[in-house]
Amino acid sequence: MIIDTNAMISITEVNQNFSAATKLADRKGEITIMKNNRPAYILTAFRDDQITFPASREIDESADKFLEKYSSDFRKMAE
Repeated sequence: MIIDTNAMISITEVNQNFSAATKLADRKGEITIMKNNRPAYILTAFRDDQITFPASREIDESADKFLEKYSSDFRKMAE
């Protein structure tokens, strides 16, 4: 893994000023958070084109499967 030295921040600084870390992640796309002078975490900024939500149909299908699978349990709890 190649680490951009201009996109590193210490965990102490993140704890003290998280908004600075998020601003850096917004600018760089991804930052490395250092702990004890070693890479420990990565903070990634999401772009709008990376976020997708399921279609209403997919949600309905998932809910139907869930209800079908656990319908007997729900009936028992309702008694």
